[in-house]
Order: sequence, then structure tokens, then C-alpha cells
Amino acid sequence: MAMLLPKSVLDDLAPLFDAAERELASSGWKDWPSRIAVAPPAFALLPPRIDPKVLADVQHAIARRVKLIAKYRSVGARAATRRSFDPLGLLLRGHLVYLIALTAENPEPRQYALQRMRETAPGTERCHEPHGFSMRRYARDLAIAPRGWIRLRLHFHARTAEHVREMPMSKYQTWRPIEGTDKVEVCATVQDDLQLKRWLLSLGSEAEVREPVHLRKEMAEEMRKALRAYDA
Repeated sequence: MAMLLPKSVLDDLAPLFDAAERELASSGWKDWPSRIAVAPPAFALLPPRIDPKVLADVQHAIARRVKLIAKYRSVGARAATRRSFDPLGLLLRGHLVYLIALTAENPEPRQYALQRMRETAPGTERCHEPHGFSMRRYARDLAIAPRGWIRLRLHFHARTAEHVREMPMSKYQTWRPIEGTDKVEVCATVQDDLQLKRWLLSLGSEAEVREPVHLRKEMAEEMRKALRAYDA
């Protein structure tokens, strides 16, 4: 929540939160938070530390539609360089928070991780925003190497396949046991992108890509690379 709402807004809402807590304290819902818990779906890394001043400056620049001056260290770079950003919005991806912005070097919207920023200061010059730009559309069409829709055919061990039966990969999913085996064939229409590949790799030997052929070959090559790394 702190990442989505500027601190000044949270400060304004604090009295309302306090009043809500007092109201709940006298009701049957007062201990509800102690009755629920959230477990991570998979191995989770610790979130990176973001300087509160950096976050506040970024939020201010976005809200005021002004440029942001900051030192930024790119991945693999030894030192940070001072840059001028045209901020468009904030993007949250898991624990990571990115400023979506334009720069003189990159006139198209790019992602800049807030934990790599320092010495930030909102400018006074009005920032440039591409005509018709939408953060929601940007997030939806995020560059994760989409290659279009495919008809994915997988062979699962029956026990592993239960989770895609309960949580289908898409609306257009079919399921059938493979006669004479303990496996199940699942077919679904999905987007061919990096997220799909990462998910398939996380299943290891529990799932086998049968079609499309190009994806099967890519998965086989990734498996061979992993085997070579472990055999080294």
C-alpha cells in the first residue's frame, strides 16, 4: 500500500484508519487479522531496500508531472550516472518497484528499479508524456518477449496435473488421461512468452511439452544447459 499511495495521502487517511480500528475493536471482527495468514506460493527473495526519500521524490515527480533528476546504476554497471527522467508511473512486480520513464538516451518507456536510484530531486521542468500513454496498457503489454498465442500440449504426471485442473491455464483447456500410463494430457491456448517458459521450467520433469515443436526444442535446450551446469 505504501508503494501505491504517496506518504502525504497516507498521512491524510491516518485518522480514518484509526477510527476504523476503534470501531473494529468493539466488534466480533477485532481478532480477524490473527485468524488469517498468507503463505508465499513459491520460494521468495527478500525485497530490496528502497530509500524512503527516493520513493517520495519519485511519487512527487509523477504526481506533479515534472522531470526527476537522479543518479541511477544500471545492471552490471560499477557506478551510478546522473540522469533526467520523464516519469510516467510506478510499476510493481512482486517485491520490485520500477519507475516507468523516458530519458534522453531511451525515448521509449523503460523500467528503472527504485533500489538503484539515489540523490533524487524533482525538477521544475514539465515532463514529456507520449500521446495516449496508459500505465495499465503498458503493464498489460509488458515486454516479456510475447510471441503470440499458441496451442500448448503438455503431458503431466497425474498428481502434478491436479493444480492446473483446479486453476486452468486458460478458458480453453482440455484434459484427458493417457491410457496405460499415470500421465494426463492437458491442452490450452496460452500466450507464448517468458513467463510461460519460466513456469514450465519450474515444473522440471513433472511436465513435458509435446507441442508446439519450437517450444519443445527450447525447453529441451534449457534442460541440457542445466544438466551441463550440474555435470561440470
